[in-house]
Amino acid sequence: MNNKKSRPPSPAEMLKNELEKRNLSQRALAEKLGGTWTPPKVSDIISGKRGISESSALDLEIALKIPAEKWLKCQMERRLWEERRRRENAL
Repeated sequence: MNNKKSRPPSPAEMLKNELEKRNLSQRALAEKLGGTWTPPKVSDIISGKRGISESSALDLEIALKIPAEKWLKCQMERRLWEERRRRENAL
């Protein structure tokens, strides 16, 4: 299966980059998102401990004006890349 594609960015990296680009803190994003969003939840996503659900993707779309599909596509591409690597390493 020799897949040499470069590692796609994770949703964690994408969110971290967006916050840096917009000069937003994790706390400020959590406040902007409201509802169930807390600074620890944002931190868990940025650290990769938590993925992006469809609901989270829609919240981020509203707050950051980045389509939900982009968040979910980013996550899917990263997971597929990781699974391919896992399978290659198992051979």
